[in-house]
Amino acid sequence: MVDVRGSLRVAFSTIFAPHENFEPKDLKIDARMFPGFQEEKMIDLNKVNENSDRRVVKAVKKLKSKIGDKRLKIAEREGPFKIFLVKKGLSKRNVKELVAKTQIDNLGLILEIIETDPKALAQKIEFKNQDELLECLKMARNSLDTLKNTIKDPQSVVKTAILMCFELFQVSNENVKIYSREDGELLYIDDLREFSISFKPNNEIEEMEYLDFVESEKKYGFEIDWVIYNVDNTRWINILQRVAVIATTTIMQYLVPRVSATVGSLIKNAIKHKTDELLVAGCNMDIRLIFHELLRANLAIEYIKFQKFEANIWSEEEKKTLLKEYGNKVMKSPEIVERGTNIVGDLQDLR
Repeated sequence: MVDVRGSLRVAFSTIFAPHENFEPKDLKIDARMFPGFQEEKMIDLNKVNENSDRRVVKAVKKLKSKIGDKRLKIAEREGPFKIFLVKKGLSKRNVKELVAKTQIDNLGLILEIIETDPKALAQKIEFKNQDELLECLKMARNSLDTLKNTIKDPQSVVKTAILMCFELFQVSNENVKIYSREDGELLYIDDLREFSISFKPNNEIEEMEYLDFVESEKKYGFEIDWVIYNVDNTRWINILQRVAVIATTTIMQYLVPRVSATVGSLIKNAIKHKTDELLVAGCNMDIRLIFHELLRANLAIEYIKFQKFEANIWSEEEKKTLLKEYGNKVMKSPEIVERGTNIVGDLQDLR
């Protein structure tokens, strides 16, 4: 087992400066403003049947498909099990249709219409009834409150991503301790001391150069570091499987939809029997890819630039071994083709 230590640099700008006040009329409508709702519920899996709450039955079926019968039976023996009842908000397609049929892309005006005459709007757009539109109004209000607070405290972009990362790793916020260091660094660590993430502001990082065209009061740079203790290949695959469960059965599937697709690919292409050095390189690449999605999804971000990184998954010695095993067509191996020897971390130059 090894300790996986890694880092990531990121620079971004916010859509408004912290000292500016903005209202819904200043924003264009965005599907991310309507993510949906989530309700946590403790249930006895043994008592769930066809006569149970339809939402519970659906959630349990989805859970079974993600974690398998064996793990589910273990959970049943341990008593009540936490499930997530998720209600989806508006998709990109819904929003596109809403704009097309109302000829309005201004969030403030859309919210005003929903608030004053939801029935007429529901009939016009045909894909939501009145009650669901009022729920969408509530979602947007919640998103706006979060957005305002985030812009006033740009560090909360990183804080939110870190807490979402802990949630993906199935560490509840109640079990995460936060410590402040003299240099401005914040350390987040779980009670079991198995996983920690820290970050600190740094406006001198080279990624800031890509935001030269942005007003100085709107751009920020950060360094993020993490440690995962006592990792071997089996444990890492198990961690990714837990991440996949959260990413596909909770509100995360709508907040950061690309995480589930990313993690699924990482599990599929996980290579067994790695050396410690290669295991660390692979784990760090996986965490960076997850952080890319968590940070990019924040509504407050206007432009973002990630550190480029290379993950040389194989040493020269292992390359020779692979060539011997697979021949000159080594890169066509299904285990290898999607990994690549060099992975570039910034998935697009600027959003």
